[in-house]
Amino acid sequence: SSIDTVTVTMSTIKFDSLATSQMVRTLVGSHRDEKLGRISATTCFKPSLTNTSVLDRANISFDYASMVLRYDGYFFYDTVTAQRVSVHQLTREMETAEDGRMYNTMEFDMFDMPLGSLTFLPKPRSNDSIEIVLDKTFGHDLFNKARDGHPDFESNDKFGKYIRGFAIVPDTTLSTSIIGLTPHAELRLYYVDRDVVPGERKYIAFNADDNFTYTRTAADRRNTKLSSLQGARDRLSAGITDDEGYVQAGAGLGLRIDLPHVRNLKQLSNFYVTRAALLIQPVRKSYNRVMKLPAALQVHIVNH
Repeated sequence: SSIDTVTVTMSTIKFDSLATSQMVRTLVGSHRDEKLGRISATTCFKPSLTNTSVLDRANISFDYASMVLRYDGYFFYDTVTAQRVSVHQLTREMETAEDGRMYNTMEFDMFDMPLGSLTFLPKPRSNDSIEIVLDKTFGHDLFNKARDGHPDFESNDKFGKYIRGFAIVPDTTLSTSIIGLTPHAELRLYYVDRDVVPGERKYIAFNADDNFTYTRTAADRRNTKLSSLQGARDRLSAGITDDEGYVQAGAGLGLRIDLPHVRNLKQLSNFYVTRAALLIQPVRKSYNRVMKLPAALQVHIVNH
């Protein structure tokens, strides 16, 4: 015999933080969802020191500096709308948590004035990359110090005090897609080598430090039914959210399911459980080819 239904209660919960460093992907973009509110993703990283001795020659001159970001094939929401991102320099050094990780809730102060901005139409499935040209004054200073062997280029620690890190910030006035990037962002310094004729454009790259590359996510749920969901110990009944529960990985929304009467099955004589299955039905039309269902879901037993 079988019992085909056991009463369940469903609610949406919010994780306090999620580790987003040392991952295979970072995210950038901002989207306003009717039910979930606005979610914004910012890629942050600290560049590491590279070999700059190649610049110690007379016949080279500064060309420009840029930030290069590479697609990794992932996207969520439709990419037909142009996206705008800006590069901001951080005002203090990046620090990891005590466990050596960086979390989506970590925020570091940055300069208001961007070093560079770019409006582009995302092509996440292409082998192309995104290049954002940076402020010339910043580029000149970087070039001169690197060429002259400035003390800031003696070690990674000193270099980290000179360039504390960068944030790739989306324009939150637009509703666009969330784009996946590889964690291998580059700060490039281009120069012209006149030892060859005609002069040849070359560059050196300051690669992102894996330990200091992460995604910061922010969710603005005002004017949605999720607005009252604040802390990690809160749970919002599906009765308040139109009998729906939500999972949103980057912003830390999860689905909680309670079985308040399952222990009553013990009262049945000669009743032995051989199998139990939890069936979850995606809401119709809540997913499509640009808003795909997750490839996998993890199930955890809650401790409170």
